[in-house]
Amino acid sequence: MSAQQKLELEEKTYTMDERLRAGAKRISQCENGVVEGSTRVLQEAQVGVYADFAAFLVDVANRPHDFKDKPPNGRIVLPPRTGKTVIAGQILSGACMITTIIVPTRTLVDQTAKELTAQLPNIPVGMFYGETKELVMGGVNITTYQILQRRLAKGGIPPEIMLSSLVFADEGHHSMTIERQKLLREAFDPLAVRVALTATPDYNEERRLGMFFQHLIHQITISEAIELEMVAPLRVYMAEVDVDGSKVQMVGQDFDAEKLGHVMSAAPFFEAVRVWRYNDQNRGTSALICCVTKQQSYDLYKYLKDYRPEGTPEPQLIL
Repeated sequence: MSAQQKLELEEKTYTMDERLRAGAKRISQCENGVVEGSTRVLQEAQVGVYADFAAFLVDVANRPHDFKDKPPNGRIVLPPRTGKTVIAGQILSGACMITTIIVPTRTLVDQTAKELTAQLPNIPVGMFYGETKELVMGGVNITTYQILQRRLAKGGIPPEIMLSSLVFADEGHHSMTIERQKLLREAFDPLAVRVALTATPDYNEERRLGMFFQHLIHQITISEAIELEMVAPLRVYMAEVDVDGSKVQMVGQDFDAEKLGHVMSAAPFFEAVRVWRYNDQNRGTSALICCVTKQQSYDLYKYLKDYRPEGTPEPQLIL
């Protein structure tokens, strides 16, 4: 593709099923993870995701009549930090289909736009959220569920988005509500391909991604990702500590249950953090320690401040 060449311009008069067939014809096999128009190279495991999507698109394009009552949809399930945005970019670059990517937050709009601009220098990238309305025609637009829900309620989905033949629901587990399923169903052409991307397909027993995006395009589990060296191996560290039970008073011939619970949970945790933070391997490394509550953060800060090894810097507290 030449610089800033728009996607699907030659099919602007085509019906959606004709556009799907054209996209299926264009999408090519990855040669060593390379897709034309992209600066990124897929890892071996990611190539499989691309290939499975290509097969899914071809299947949809060959039988569009099967999707008149329910839009074509599928799901791609990958562990965190295994390149979902990169794979989406390779897919839209390979198929050259007008694309909308829907994300949960404004921060993810900016992040995704930045990543795709670097990955796909020849494809226009637009953003649509809040005060930022920089849409592009014939490219990829990144937006949020919230703004599209409001626009759908007012009957005003922008044409740059409405004309998409490919829609990615990023963090797809956030799309499993009545309102967002209505959005995905009604804001786009009935035959536009909807694909959920997520690392957590099952929100709870009632809300499982497979109930909303029936076709499993590709899935890599955490254990598979570790074997494929897509993520670092899981590691667990244990530190044996003593707890001073004499700090707990007796109330009515029994232990003060609340105080006992505090000592049993806080003291081993704090000491385990201290041991691991200041061992020979980690002492010279900068560290960020995250806690569940502000109070726990403050208590741990005081503990490390008082009991850190001599000569180590005083910890700082971020609330």
